[in-house]
Amino acid sequence: MINDIELIGYIAGALALIAWIPQFQTVWVKRLHQGLDIRTLVTVLLALVVWCVYGYLEQAWAVCISNMISGSIIISIIARVWWLRKCDAYDQQLAQDMRDRLCAGPEHITPEDPEPQTTTPDKLLEPEFPWGPRVPPKCPVQKFKDDLSNLEQN
Repeated sequence: MINDIELIGYIAGALALIAWIPQFQTVWVKRLHQGLDIRTLVTVLLALVVWCVYGYLEQAWAVCISNMISGSIIISIIARVWWLRKCDAYDQQLAQDMRDRLCAGPEHITPEDPEPQTTTPDKLLEPEFPWGPRVPPKCPVQKFKDDLSNLEQN
């Protein structure tokens, strides 16, 4: 049977878990990790482990259980932040490699390339369409200025 003091411990543990839900959603659902310091999360995790050991030694199961659950949430946040940062670093490196390759020009052709590309980097980005090159849409402000100048000429 749970006594009143232990019930207070379970309520405090539940509130501590609820406090981590927004951080969990930010990292897992929204996939945002900027501004999170993994060192701080690891320090909080270590504090929870110590609290869990204390709860076990004192047989305060509310402290032990709530800190184990909070610790597992923090471990999942740390893992997700690490993964997202690794993916961001890979994406940035891939984008930089593509920019380097496109802007290098014909002198940067490696021997394993079957044919040297003699087109400009802009042409490499444009897909070939049977009806001609794709024309990007005009900026709405520029379109408005063009329309206004056409009206003034008439």
